[in-house]
Amino acid sequence: MAAATLILPVLLAVITLGSGLAILRGTDPAGTSGREQVLGGLLLAGAAGLVLGFAWPWIGVVAAAGLAAYFVTTVVGRVRRTAVGVGQAALAAVLAVAVLALGVAGIARAGGAAGSGVATPDAPGPVSTLGPVPDDVLAALRVELRQGRTQYAGREAVLHITNDSAETLTLLDGSLDAEGFGPSTPTKPGRELVLRPGAGRDVYLRLGDPVCAPGDGAADAGEPAPSTPPAATVTVALGDGEGRGDPTAVGHPVDDPNGHLARNHAVDCAVTALAAGATLTVADTVRTEVGAGEPVAVVTVDVSPVPGGPEVRVTRIAGTTLMSAPGGIAAWEGAALAGQDAGRIELSVVPTRCDQHAVAEDKRGTFVPVHATVGGVEQHVVYLTMPDSARGDLYDFIGVACGWPAAG
Repeated sequence: MAAATLILPVLLAVITLGSGLAILRGTDPAGTSGREQVLGGLLLAGAAGLVLGFAWPWIGVVAAAGLAAYFVTTVVGRVRRTAVGVGQAALAAVLAVAVLALGVAGIARAGGAAGSGVATPDAPGPVSTLGPVPDDVLAALRVELRQGRTQYAGREAVLHITNDSAETLTLLDGSLDAEGFGPSTPTKPGRELVLRPGAGRDVYLRLGDPVCAPGDGAADAGEPAPSTPPAATVTVALGDGEGRGDPTAVGHPVDDPNGHLARNHAVDCAVTALAAGATLTVADTVRTEVGAGEPVAVVTVDVSPVPGGPEVRVTRIAGTTLMSAPGGIAAWEGAALAGQDAGRIELSVVPTRCDQHAVAEDKRGTFVPVHATVGGVEQHVVYLTMPDSARGDLYDFIGVACGWPAAG
């Protein structure tokens, strides 16, 4: 690219200067019929190359206009079969000197950049006078782990960062280091968030892969708090906008008042234990039938043993805010789960409630809570995700069973 920035203006200067000298001698630079057009085309192409390769658009436009004028004068001179006048000669000479000056400027400009080993930008950006974030400002940050119910299935969470200092900051990044989890990954990377005094902003992330010791997912293990408190690495800059200061990364303790990490770790480890012995999935469709004189939906859970893995037995499937067992029973147990020996559990379901906002605001009602043993050890409850198609079937069933007006 540096060679192109030198060749184009110098070549253009040589061609134009040669033409100007020929005119000053009183001779026609074209010489033979039609060559004026060729010469003019070359000059205009050179001007276009100057615009593209030399990156000085406004000068390129002026040069192109001058070359176009020169092209017109040579054609007019040819048509008139007369020598080119003094005015045209002066125009060519001035143009030659101007383009030659561009070439010299290009050499100086490229040479300066080459000597420094750094490319010279066309227009320098704003230079910040702000330095790194002071320690007292960093110490005034607070970090809290949050997790909404809609984030459970995807193992996503939020680092909520509050700025208790008097300085405006830019929040650039954040990551979580927590016992029992691998490195977190951002789910909304590349954001630059203005963090004003007293305000809080969120960094969205996905929890790292679970690191489970034997027995971590067992029900009797509970949800113990980690022995090492979680920490976050937060990257902020002083100020905001283009004039903000340099990024500063700081380690910071993380508050987890609702025990999200302990709960996620227990569930993750139970899922890992179950997966070693069986694959449990909810079928893609929910059918409707009549049972005991009332309509019921049939939700199917497929159970596929893993060859060579530990024995997995489903002991209980709990109801949810949307699904209950017929007769007001809180869960499916015993005979209702007998189908697992054949690899398929069919749950007869009736609506838990019929108020429409329960479905409209549903967040966890279609996740199937499964209690199971692995190798005879009861595990923490795990939640099976219902496919979108099955979820739609269930919503339709609830609407019909509750007597809601048909949509539309």
